[in-house]
Amino acid sequence: MQNLVILIGVVVGFIGIVFLVDPNRMKRCIAYCSQGKRMYGIGVLRLCVGILLLLAASQCKFPLFVALMGILAIIGSMLIFSMRLEKTKSILNWWGQRPLLVLRILSIIVVAIGILVIRSA
Repeated sequence: MQNLVILIGVVVGFIGIVFLVDPNRMKRCIAYCSQGKRMYGIGVLRLCVGILLLLAASQCKFPLFVALMGILAIIGSMLIFSMRLEKTKSILNWWGQRPLLVLRILSIIVVAIGILVIRSA
């Protein structure tokens, strides 16, 4: 299970690095994800990641942090499913309209979370 937590941290960190280097890619990803009902797929993915993190938390060095990340992922997925699709898309599009500097700062935060998840495993 710890290997899954490390894998999740690596994927999160890698996504953050890609978006840090090319924040316009984040804008394209946001535009792609806001088409049709793709947000529901993101919700399912977040739910699965959250459950995996919660199940693996007890075997990690910092179980409270891993459990917190799992709970936040599950809350995020529940928000996606509980809000209207149009509202979720409007929030996502709002993030896509932020300046590149804001997106880079957000990417740095994502990289930091990825590193913390890896170190917590």
